[in-house]
Amino acid sequence: MLEIEKKSVIAAIHQLNDKATVADVVTRTGFSQDVVQRLLNQVAADTQGQICVSGTGDIFYQFAANFESRYESDSLSSAINAFSAKVLEALFLLFRVSFGLALILSLTVIVLIFVPFATYFRMMGGWSSRKDDKTVIKLEFVNKLHFDRDTLKTLVFWNTNQGKNVDGKADQNQTPNLLLNCFAFLFGEGDPNWQIDEKRWQLIAQTIRHNNFALTAEQLAPFTEKSGDDSVLPVLVRFNGKPEVTEAGDIVYVFDSLQSLSLSETEATEPTEPFLQESHWIFSSLPPEQLTSVLLIAGANIFGAALLYQVVTGLGLMQMELGQLVKVLLAYAAFFMWCPMLRVGLNICRNQVIDARNEERQQLARNLETPNAALSSKLQAARHFQIAPRLFNRADIIYDSNREMLNQSD
Repeated sequence: MLEIEKKSVIAAIHQLNDKATVADVVTRTGFSQDVVQRLLNQVAADTQGQICVSGTGDIFYQFAANFESRYESDSLSSAINAFSAKVLEALFLLFRVSFGLALILSLTVIVLIFVPFATYFRMMGGWSSRKDDKTVIKLEFVNKLHFDRDTLKTLVFWNTNQGKNVDGKADQNQTPNLLLNCFAFLFGEGDPNWQIDEKRWQLIAQTIRHNNFALTAEQLAPFTEKSGDDSVLPVLVRFNGKPEVTEAGDIVYVFDSLQSLSLSETEATEPTEPFLQESHWIFSSLPPEQLTSVLLIAGANIFGAALLYQVVTGLGLMQMELGQLVKVLLAYAAFFMWCPMLRVGLNICRNQVIDARNEERQQLARNLETPNAALSSKLQAARHFQIAPRLFNRADIIYDSNREMLNQSD
């Protein structure tokens, strides 16, 4: 449900035929100018409104005729998308867990199926004379395999000492786990840019401070990914900025709400990066030894499933329920090997798209280094709106809630 103030602003915009200035809405609602400015920015960002400049140099907001219904639709869609994202995240986690457990279960079932075959073959020693029988040859190979408890334990829990120090104590910095390593082998560690929005806002805030709280849309473009003025609306909303018009009719954005700084915050105001740069998708951040352990288990699983398939086929048992189970085991084993290979190809495609986006943002940053005449004039005009930060230190404090009122400065 929308806030009461925002509903009042939307109603005022509708009464003004979807075109309003800050002063118009202040007159209609009685809210303060700062409140109206912030809410107009918010509504314009949510409904894809536009910031326009009149012939007299006044700034007004233009909205679509059906912006009210679009706003409600966008709000509902955002709520549904947020809820769906949480549900999908939980389902995907269960999906990953099921594959990690299924690998161990599959290998265990294969070993348990081989045990009666190997035992029966030992008892039927007469089969050894039929050397031309391919099935018997495979069974002879199975008979030579020694799947005891220690062998299986070594295979499944390979590399469990990797996370221990020389004295055998657990290393807090590295605690390998087979199931978690299986997740990484199949699905990786997830999106490397899952905090990209947080990084984006940090860089934008640093850029605003570096330009003394007044800048153009082009200066924000390497972080908003667009050079138009409409792309600045979310920035205005987040940092309570306001547009101003230059003598040439261009728009400059002023963020005087960020002006107050402590002395300790005046250092290193230059952005840490000239443009927003996304990281590449990688196969896994696990050490090679841990990936090798998972690969060995997956290899043993697919080898055992393939061998079991041929043995069961040679004995004519494929039409029975055992044959159907063997087919499932073989299909899963093949999938466990193919899934990481497909992910490698997917990562290559993803990284190509990321490289294209990074290159586009870098080009927008280069445009600022060598601006054309129009942009250079716009940047020069923006400097006239820049304001110095208001600095304060401990000595400037005249009221402190931790001190008694009588002890405060006059």
